[in-house]
Amino acid sequence: LVPGLDGNHSRGNQQAVGYLLEGHCGRDVLDITKLRPENEEVVLVVGAKSVGMYATPAARKALWPLIAPAWQNLELMCSTEEEVEDPDLLDAAKIGSFVQLLRGKSRIGFALTPGTGDGVGNAMEAEQWTLIQAYGLEGIGKPGFFSMNFQVVDVYQALQAMYTELDSHDLDHLLHSGTR
Repeated sequence: LVPGLDGNHSRGNQQAVGYLLEGHCGRDVLDITKLRPENEEVVLVVGAKSVGMYATPAARKALWPLIAPAWQNLELMCSTEEEVEDPDLLDAAKIGSFVQLLRGKSRIGFALTPGTGDGVGNAMEAEQWTLIQAYGLEGIGKPGFFSMNFQVVDVYQALQAMYTELDSHDLDHLLHSGTR
């Protein structure tokens, strides 16, 4: 999940991060237009058995009490205060963390903008996001387009269905019971 400027303020990513990190549920998720400032810089890689997360120190401080007890399988990467002060260093830290979080993955799901007809988003949408473009730069990630290196899957519709099925009480129970 790549919210904020790095994900071109993708509605699907904003909604997913709002759901996971800000407690929005049901119809509230659908109305999200802006995240808390500290969550705009967060990057999440959610797998079947683990969660990888990049965060700034401000986001870590705000989120840690909420996620640490629930996400025991969390791999957290955090920028330093020095990196936060320098936009170039901050970008380098985020890109490096993103590359590391994707290691060993071959299939990546993004909440893409629904297309016309079948409602499936176009994988090329993600290629326009700043963080995804940076991945393909020489010496950063694997060379070439992101979608040449990973199978990009649209998960927007699946997430939309989940938002309406789980309210905040159900989500809290799932997160703290350790069951699916």
